[in-house]
Amino acid sequence: MKNKPSAVLWTGGKDCALAMHEAMQLGYEIVKLVTFAPKEANFRAHPLPVLIAQSESLEIPLQIINIQEPYAVSYEQEIARLKAEGIETLITGDIDFVANQPNWIRERSLAVGIEVLTPLWHRDRQELLNLITEHDFRIILSCVKKPWFTKSWLGDELTADKIEQLTFLNTLNGVDICGENGEYHTLALDGPMFKKRIYIKWNPVQEDNLFYLDITNIELK
Repeated sequence: MKNKPSAVLWTGGKDCALAMHEAMQLGYEIVKLVTFAPKEANFRAHPLPVLIAQSESLEIPLQIINIQEPYAVSYEQEIARLKAEGIETLITGDIDFVANQPNWIRERSLAVGIEVLTPLWHRDRQELLNLITEHDFRIILSCVKKPWFTKSWLGDELTADKIEQLTFLNTLNGVDICGENGEYHTLALDGPMFKKRIYIKWNPVQEDNLFYLDITNIELK
């Protein structure tokens, strides 16, 4: 397990950042970040310029891989290419099944014969959020959805107080405290693996039932 060349499937949010940290603790060698993206993708919650800044701060190269329909075939071809390049393990921040469907990356990787590590899988939601404060991550809400949240949550940091509010909302309106049903998305701006902190300036945007950050400036310090 030690020094196994590995790639983190990188979205820029809390789950992939926590998964990377846990994998590093287990001895995996992270040699690249991988983001699968359809051509001309518009990632409202995880803008590509922020992902590039995260890569720079982490000092780990980011590879953006374009995928196309049929997606199962495209993913398997690209995962096979990663394996041929020497990647032995794919690390994902998946926590649970989505809509009771099989884990997409695990299914695609099974066909290729590459290991998938999911260090957050089926762990207690509260425990996972507590890791954010325990390890001094700085993670903000980059996209929130009505009716669970209002615009006032946008850009807020996931502090202990905010996590307590999420726990209260779970009892009030059933929100998944980790946002596993798409209730909210996040961006990691600092943490134990980051060499520089990321600072952003942004304006709020509403689109249908979504509020998200329109990022106007990114700095590393």
